[in-house]
Amino acid sequence: VACVVDLDAAAASKLAADVGSVLAGAPLAGSGYRTTASMQMGEPVPHANTLTTDILSSCDAVYVGTTPSAHCELVLRALAADKHVLLEKPLASTADDANAIVQAAETAAARGVHVSMNIGMRYNA
Repeated sequence: VACVVDLDAAAASKLAADVGSVLAGAPLAGSGYRTTASMQMGEPVPHANTLTTDILSSCDAVYVGTTPSAHCELVLRALAADKHVLLEKPLASTADDANAIVQAAETAAARGVHVSMNIGMRYNA
């Protein structure tokens, strides 16, 4: 994990601290989507509330787990920087945004840059 970006600065800071702690060897606590580091260790990974050129230069791939209305801008920015993208479903919130993502993904694929959809499956017992 090169960096954590979230529009909510406090959420970015908390996740960056958890990631840094786990990278430093902290055990996990909780389960599923509520899993966190059980203790604070090490240093938080870099974090911000905007996907900048500097952040993009520090990574090989971008995970987009935002609300669908924010997907298009983030995916287009990442692909323009030649970063692979793992995108949560749905693809976009509008047909125009979906078409823009598909077109950019097809163009990027010709350069060896790929977009993949994360289709999470939840098990409810």
